[in-house]
Amino acid sequence: MEHTDIVRRQTIAEMVEAFHQAETEIREAYRLLDVAQARLVAGFGSDYHASFETNPRNRHMPTAETHPDSVMLYLRGQAWGCLVNRLELRKMMSTERRNELDRQLEQPEKLPPVTDDAITGMIASMVSKLGDYQVEAVKEVFDWLRPRSNLVTNSQYEVGEKVIVRAFYDTKWNTRAQIDYGKEQHFRNLDNVFSMLDGQGPIKTHCGPLLDLYKGTNDERPRFGEERETEYFAIKIHKNGNAHIRFKRQDLVQKLNAIAGGKNLKHDTEATRQA
Repeated sequence: MEHTDIVRRQTIAEMVEAFHQAETEIREAYRLLDVAQARLVAGFGSDYHASFETNPRNRHMPTAETHPDSVMLYLRGQAWGCLVNRLELRKMMSTERRNELDRQLEQPEKLPPVTDDAITGMIASMVSKLGDYQVEAVKEVFDWLRPRSNLVTNSQYEVGEKVIVRAFYDTKWNTRAQIDYGKEQHFRNLDNVFSMLDGQGPIKTHCGPLLDLYKGTNDERPRFGEERETEYFAIKIHKNGNAHIRFKRQDLVQKLNAIAGGKNLKHDTEATRQA
């Protein structure tokens, strides 16, 4: 009798009307979410790796956290990530500094709201630290170019005209030269640092000129031992996994050494030993 009373109080016509009204509202809500996403993409640009997925229908949306507050936190992280990419800040940082920045962006609840003051403050803070970021990046590249136990071409305290670095370890599947994915960031950093030392700013492509030489199909990549050149380097990779790099701009090498090598490195090494 209780269920019958409920049906009488809430007629079939009323239930159908409620369903159709809810359907209309839901469809309108999804439409507005798509409009909001398009507005964000138009405002921030679509070339900076931010998707701004406002619609929980999208499989990339954190479906377990579709409450508006959670969605807005997610979008806050997307917005700050887009701003960072647009300013090309990562290209001016060392690997360690980039990883630190990425960890911050992965915690949107700790990021400031997207406001004029917050963005202006962030830009001012980053610009004030650009000099430090570039020095860190130069030192990181210099340290990578320092000698390994079996690579005697490299000098301990200064970079010379040529160096030998590891490009990859396993060659049995490679019929032509290529750079191992785990080593790519080193070569990208090298391109970035020399471009900045030359006053040209960070590299203009995602991979950079050195990596671009070893991308593409097997037939497009250089043969082992074949030398290829970019603006700043001549490079050839051998079957033992070593990359031989010759520097074409000794003035930039001298700048690299002045910042990270020579007396500076000796002083740092002696201070570490004394500590």
